[in-house]
Amino acid sequence: MHPLYAMFMILLAASALLLGGLDASGVIRLKTVYLFIYALAVLIPILFRFGGKTGKGSQVMTLFLLFLIFAFIPYGWEQWNLIHKLVDRYVSAIVMTVLGMVLFVWVRDGENKHSG
Repeated sequence: MHPLYAMFMILLAASALLLGGLDASGVIRLKTVYLFIYALAVLIPILFRFGGKTGKGSQVMTLFLLFLIFAFIPYGWEQWNLIHKLVDRYVSAIVMTVLGMVLFVWVRDGENKHSG
């Protein structure tokens, strides 16, 4: 894994934990759009991994897609009613898909460690 990619993913995970903790403690109130964005941020690298793409090219593409997600979706959510409705409609489906895929990756990695 490229060090810059790893650092970005660690920062993404840390920010998700921080925002989740602040929301749980009542310091801030997260909008559903941010849950949607972070779920997509987890889903994209997993999809590349399921597709067998783990090289530097897929890492660059992942970072590019994450940049587009973090730049476009919050702006579109605030500006356009259609994106607002789509995010509100599909946030639970995206989150459940991400949770399922994370569990599949976790089980697959556990099986690979024990079989090798």
